[in-house]
Amino acid sequence: MAATRWLSAEEQADFLDAARASGLPDSGHLLLGVAMSPGIAGLPWFSEDDYAQMRRIMADDSSLPEDYGLWLRGAETAERDLREQGHHPIRIAIVPDDFAEWCRRRGLRPDAAARREFARYVLAESQ
Repeated sequence: MAATRWLSAEEQADFLDAARASGLPDSGHLLLGVAMSPGIAGLPWFSEDDYAQMRRIMADDSSLPEDYGLWLRGAETAERDLREQGHHPIRIAIVPDDFAEWCRRRGLRPDAAARREFARYVLAESQ
């Protein structure tokens, strides 16, 4: 299996433009922590190096597995399931300090709802 690499904001914008031009189906809904736009799924994504810190700042830390490997397997399964459903998942990097500041500026609790909102925000900003 090919390694997944992060898309730059410019690459994300290009990808979204191409996806829209291809006439992908409109999903327009949320799935378990996934921000959806027409045919695109923004998956909040944690790096292994940041995972412990992310769990410490999350209001819903008990909803995240203690072990990064368990979280990663679940996230990769969700990513694969979305592809099989015809969506195009994009990993949205959640960096602890940046995410905490983003939540603070918006008056949001750092939780699953904020992670979805952040993923939607990143997708919208890359358009």
